Amino acid sequence: MADPSAGIEIKLDAGYYSAVLSQRLAGYLADLRAALRSIEDGSYAAKAAASRPGAFLHFGLSEPAGTGDIERRLCNRCFVNMVGELITYLDRMIAFRQLLGRSLALPQTSSTPEAVRDFIGELMEKEYREVASDTRLTNPKKLAAFRDIDKFANEAALAYFSVRRALEHRDGRADSDINFRYGRLKLLAGDTEIVRSGQAAAPGVGLSIGMDHASRIIPAMSEVSIGEDELEHVMFTIQALIAPEIHRVLNDGNN
Repeated sequence: MADPSAGIEIKLDAGYYSAVLSQRLAGYLADLRAALRSIEDGSYAAKAAASRPGAFLHFGLSEPAGTGDIERRLCNRCFVNMVGELITYLDRMIAFRQLLGRSLALPQTSSTPEAVRDFIGELMEKEYREVASDTRLTNPKKLAAFRDIDKFANEAALAYFSVRRALEHRDGRADSDINFRYGRLKLLAGDTEIVRSGQAAAPGVGLSIGMDHASRIIPAMSEVSIGEDELEHVMFTIQALIAPEIHRVLNDGNN
């Protein structure tokens, strides 16, 4: 039996979930790009009609819709998946904070750092499942649990929740006007933004990366359509603006 006076220090780092979030966002965007490029090179329809390798029975599909409809469907689904990962991240951060504020009694079998980590991991997963399945916690309420996050990050996340709800539960149409916002990276030559290949810059002017905030209104009852370029900005906004703000507020509240 381990000496009860011997201390075991376990450091919990919520940054792990930020890394998981970034990896999954990148995966969804990579999947989208592969599909869109196959549409552009003409191979999408043939691949969609091909049977599964090794299949004994082949289920034929009706002719795909026009490429514009396919692209819109793929982009919108990518957006829904990305926002779903943001919601999972929120659930994880709420569970993390609740667990940090709780006194824990370690089982007698948890006498090594590895055993303690396994025990904490099981508790974290249980706490996460309870948060994620709590129907009283709407996504805006989850975000409000981190009420000191930056105003732009908060407004962007709320807009993403509204767009996701329209795509998932309103047949792709917004209930009301949505101010769809994101952070946008840009290439600058001095104070001038470079917007196209081959654009000339003033002699002797250095290049730099800048960022601004962009937005557009999605009108009420209009059909929601998110473009590939917007999805790149959404990914950046989630992983570089929204998630770090949630993490910051989490850390500030536990210092």
